[in-house]
Amino acid sequence: MPTLAELARQDAGDNEKPSYKPFKDYEPGFMHIDIKHLPQMPDEEQKRYLYVAIDRATRWVYLEVRSSQSSKDAQAFMKRVEEKAPFKIQTVLTDNGKSFTGRFTRAGERKPSGYHPFDQACQTHGIEHRLIKPGRPQTNGMVERFNGRISDVLATRRYTSGEDLEQTLKRYTWLYNHHIPQKALHHQTPIAVMKEWQIKCPELFTKKVVNHTGPETYALNPESLRIKVYKCFIIINLNTPKREKGKGKREKEKGKRYIKERNAPTYPPLRSALRAA
Repeated sequence: MPTLAELARQDAGDNEKPSYKPFKDYEPGFMHIDIKHLPQMPDEEQKRYLYVAIDRATRWVYLEVRSSQSSKDAQAFMKRVEEKAPFKIQTVLTDNGKSFTGRFTRAGERKPSGYHPFDQACQTHGIEHRLIKPGRPQTNGMVERFNGRISDVLATRRYTSGEDLEQTLKRYTWLYNHHIPQKALHHQTPIAVMKEWQIKCPELFTKKVVNHTGPETYALNPESLRIKVYKCFIIINLNTPKREKGKGKREKEKGKRYIKERNAPTYPPLRSALRAA
């Protein structure tokens, strides 16, 4: 299970190695779309699916949790992406799954007819739908790598319900778009890059791009309570003394470690809400 520090390094791009060919530069409006299976929660009768769309130029992400991976759900998701995206979507790239195309049947490969529900959703908004080459999933690697980050987020803790999992994914996506710098974007956030594009090419956009204020940094007594804000978590160390030189691993860390979501109340209500160590 990855630690929060490891997730931070991954998001900053410190561990990334360019083992793949870089994507060709595009203007905002080239979307990669994929579907990821989600673990079934205790209160769910069946597992659900995560639909993910990411823009090639800005790395802006939009996602939704849906009950199936049917063509109708894919069609509905495409309509939602078109509504939520602040720019004009020109092209969409997907794999060859039945959710997106009728390219492959039991009889073998055939030319897409254009009558698939997902194709029709694209045609309604004047969007070109492209398919990856069979056996070349790396062509859609941008969204696949984001799905890998989602897997890391899911592994950080246990979830009590489907709603708990869904809200965590939405919070992470919001933070990813607004507050997590990306190495591929020269250590800028997707929203910051999008704002630059809007100034340079306003004709590409249909809505004003707005960046939201980042997380607060709490100033507390460093001897008793130290807080570090990271992603969608606040890491709280209570009564954790500094290690004396020479003791190393022999000294056991005192106190307890709490992980609270970012919507925890601010200090002093935050500290009073925590249970005593």
